[in-house]
Amino acid sequence: MDIDFKEALNRFGACAFHLVTSYQLMSWLSFEDALELLRCKFGLSRNYLFLSSLFAKDNLDFEIRVRDQDTGKVAVYNIYTIDLVKRFAADHTGLHP
Repeated sequence: MDIDFKEALNRFGACAFHLVTSYQLMSWLSFEDALELLRCKFGLSRNYLFLSSLFAKDNLDFEIRVRDQDTGKVAVYNIYTIDLVKRFAADHTGLHP
């Protein structure tokens, strides 16, 4: 089931949930869509946001092209710098690590 987080934020309102999770979803989204996802999830969460994805310690974001050998379909897999997520969190929650 696909979840539209913008719609969820509009439907439930800000801080509607104590806990919001994301399991490896950011990696398959474009950079802009991943940041929009984070913005919506920070908006939905009252207390906790847990993210599972690949993050890099250095100041580099990675875009990796993945090709399915059976179908020939190509997708982009992203690895984001952890500092970007920390800065984004600070900007959208007022909390600084």
